[in-house]
Amino acid sequence: MMKKISLLLLISLITLSMVQIAFAQKKVGMSKWEYYDKLCKERGWENKLTKPASFNDRKYGRFDVGKIGLEINNANRIGYSREMLTFEYPIGGGITYQWCESLIVGGILNGEKRISNGARGCYEDVNENHYEPLPGYDSGVGDNGLAMSNKPESWPASWPSDAGPIGSKGFPGVYEDGEIAADAEGVWMAVDDDPTCQQLTPLHIKTFGRGMQWSSVLAEDMIVFKYYVTNTGTDTIKDCYVGIHTDMDCPEEGSSEWMDDYGVFIPVEEDTVLGNMLYIWDGDDKSAGYIEKGVAWQGLKMLETPKGPDGKELGLTTLFIATYDDFFVPTQADVYDMLSSGISPIDNVSPHPGDWTQTPNTYGPDITSLHASGPFDLAPGQTVTFTFANIFGTNKADLLANAALCQTIYDMNYKTAGPPAMPNVRVVAGDKMVTLYWDAEPSESDVDGFTGHNAFEGYKIYRSTDRGLTWGEPIHNAIGALVGYVPIAQYDLEDGIKGTSTLDPYFFLGEDSGLRHKFVDKNLKNGVEYWYAVCAYDHEDTWDILPVPPMENARLTKPNYPGDNTVAVVPQGKPAGWTGPEISYTRQGETTVDLLWEIMDEDAVRDNVYTISFDDTTNPGQKTFSVYDENAGEFVLSSVAKLRGEEDTPVFHGIKLLIIDEDAIAFDAQRSGWFTESGDTSDCNWKIFAASGSPKPYDYEVRFTAKGDTAFFPPTMVFPFEIWNVTLGTQVDIGNFTPSQTDTTDEMKSTWTSGDILQVREIIDGKIKLTWQITLSAPSDPEVSEVPPQQGDIAKVFTLKPLTSQDSFTLTTKAATTANADEASLDKIRVIPNPYTVTSVYENSLTPWVKEIQFHNLPERCEIRIFTVSGDLVQILHHEPGSDGYRGPAVEAWNLWTYNDQEVAFGVFIYHVKAEGIGEKMGKFAIIK
Repeated sequence: MMKKISLLLLISLITLSMVQIAFAQKKVGMSKWEYYDKLCKERGWENKLTKPASFNDRKYGRFDVGKIGLEINNANRIGYSREMLTFEYPIGGGITYQWCESLIVGGILNGEKRISNGARGCYEDVNENHYEPLPGYDSGVGDNGLAMSNKPESWPASWPSDAGPIGSKGFPGVYEDGEIAADAEGVWMAVDDDPTCQQLTPLHIKTFGRGMQWSSVLAEDMIVFKYYVTNTGTDTIKDCYVGIHTDMDCPEEGSSEWMDDYGVFIPVEEDTVLGNMLYIWDGDDKSAGYIEKGVAWQGLKMLETPKGPDGKELGLTTLFIATYDDFFVPTQADVYDMLSSGISPIDNVSPHPGDWTQTPNTYGPDITSLHASGPFDLAPGQTVTFTFANIFGTNKADLLANAALCQTIYDMNYKTAGPPAMPNVRVVAGDKMVTLYWDAEPSESDVDGFTGHNAFEGYKIYRSTDRGLTWGEPIHNAIGALVGYVPIAQYDLEDGIKGTSTLDPYFFLGEDSGLRHKFVDKNLKNGVEYWYAVCAYDHEDTWDILPVPPMENARLTKPNYPGDNTVAVVPQGKPAGWTGPEISYTRQGETTVDLLWEIMDEDAVRDNVYTISFDDTTNPGQKTFSVYDENAGEFVLSSVAKLRGEEDTPVFHGIKLLIIDEDAIAFDAQRSGWFTESGDTSDCNWKIFAASGSPKPYDYEVRFTAKGDTAFFPPTMVFPFEIWNVTLGTQVDIGNFTPSQTDTTDEMKSTWTSGDILQVREIIDGKIKLTWQITLSAPSDPEVSEVPPQQGDIAKVFTLKPLTSQDSFTLTTKAATTANADEASLDKIRVIPNPYTVTSVYENSLTPWVKEIQFHNLPERCEIRIFTVSGDLVQILHHEPGSDGYRGPAVEAWNLWTYNDQEVAFGVFIYHVKAEGIGEKMGKFAIIK
């Protein structure tokens, strides 16, 4: 049944009746990595656990949109990475909480106990090579990783049929119609009987895995995994079990810190909300040198298990808990016996002396466990599913609340409130500055699928100088836990919603600043890599009658994916000889609107031609414009209703159009005036005015001639001028004569004088209409000498003409170029820092052993040769996109290694830059170590 339970209600419903289990460990004084490497050496696993080169389809994926940073692979292994922090909580904290987790399936096939497992470094004859991913379920490009819903470049060109229905976004999401439920979903397919698998006795199963992560504050502390296990063999697998091997640590970092953990298991019979969960915590709540106090708590909760013959879920039937060493058993039969062993009994009834919480019925430390469901028979072609979640919390209450929320989200078919859709952020590097820009959509009209409301409120902008480890000034709660960062800029709606949220005391809603879609960060250091995240956020909301706190987008740990909110950029000047883009336009039609634009990214402007058209008929009352790329033969913008020069007009190819439509057809006093027949300005200083009750978009000329004209009525009224409709090229009639109210004599009233109203009478659509009234008036200031119109003078009456479907613009663009570079431009090349002393600002704190100096103000492409002062070649750098040291078109980095992979010694070095077609430049720099 759907559960409508708020966070506070969930916490109040949590019961704490539990079966408590704990474990023991003997070795001390090692980190988990050191102990693992020691075991590998002792047991001769170094070669056995090395991934064969033939495993070409192995891919890795990263979940990082919530508070958990996790790397997985498509061979059913979750966690374990020597390259990335995995099971990091919270992201940016630098602390990890699990060794390795993997799918494990066991059963009896042809009378033999067998298992298939993806764990790293467990069991004597079982290792991660039991599973091998099938090709076709990702892009096939290793750098793109396994297929993630929020990274389209990781998707295959077409999905295999057994990936399931494809949703509207082109990804096979978790829902029955293929729609995506989470902010990030990853999918993969693996088998245990591929020829490259190190599995001599496979079960002949195919596994389809799915991971789901949310950025919502309600669900940011959990990741849910769903597996589909299919028997692809010809024989029934008897007494089958499916489950998870996991090795949770609180935390991994520190000397023997993974050896003092305590655990509790909550059976579903005791608590239907929190049941089927094992959770653990650190024995002394600290890790020397890493965490002084406040180690996070974590749990693994089973959400769905295979069904028995009665159609009901079997539930969690096995929880085998032992030390890490105890899992090194010699045969698959031994592992199967673990899988089928049932729920491990309680060890200690009294609180353990090493447990700071003094919880009864616990026993520690290092907790390695198997969570499984069975037994059941799996027939050929039959598929079973099971689902579990990794859940974290800052303390016990937080963990249990998150676990209750996790169960509720699962019960509600993965629906949860979330922040607005991520903006698509683009970044431009400048000289000591960075410009970010993004479109209003999809964030600002996004409707929360959970609440059904659009609660968008604004944007927060964050900057990181350590590649996403931290994002500025930290915000801590009352107990010192990190809860967020202070943004460097914030833009919000002017809607009266501001200040601190009443539901989250650490969430600032803004100051009614008004929205912006561009941010310029100045006073930066050229050559240094900065990361930025633009996070859309919403305000407090309600679901049913329950409050929903404000939420914001996650800051990602891998920047520059197309369509997301996190970017990396290196500020720098333009390359040598750079000349900016050029833009011009021509007008087709009668509109008086001028075409304006803002260049958002000079280097994104192309050599191109665009047609800008308008539509004032499809939706009456709403006028739109579209931009057609003549070279590509496609629209780059369609039906954009932004015709008031709006700041949030969408950008195409680095250009934002600023189109300001006229409000209505009206007299244009600014352009109207007196001229002579030759086109020069006349000396006449009479004022010109025009008005109309039903105006037409025409321009007129009142031409003072010898012939003149007569009025339609009275026909005897003679005028010293003719009135012409210059738009249509026709002379018009002067309608009924109306004397000015200032005419005081009969003679004045019977002749044309200053201030008399001239009615324009013309035929429009076959009917006679009085279209405009034109008045020519002498100066009213008596101190101004009157210069009346003379024969040959022309009063030009212009009108403002709004855009219509008959109007268009042709926009011609020329890209920026470096074709004008010459040898003199190479004189600006610099080596920074010079001298290099021990370190530089360009070096990454994550890899302090990697040194770096940079060459600045380079041409776009060139060769840099580095020599000792005695003339010996040290290194050759090829500056071009894709080079190892490429930091942008004007900057190339060098890691201080020679061409034969030796670190350079201190001293003075000569560099020689050669740019084809431009010239050469020599200089010197020093390295002081």
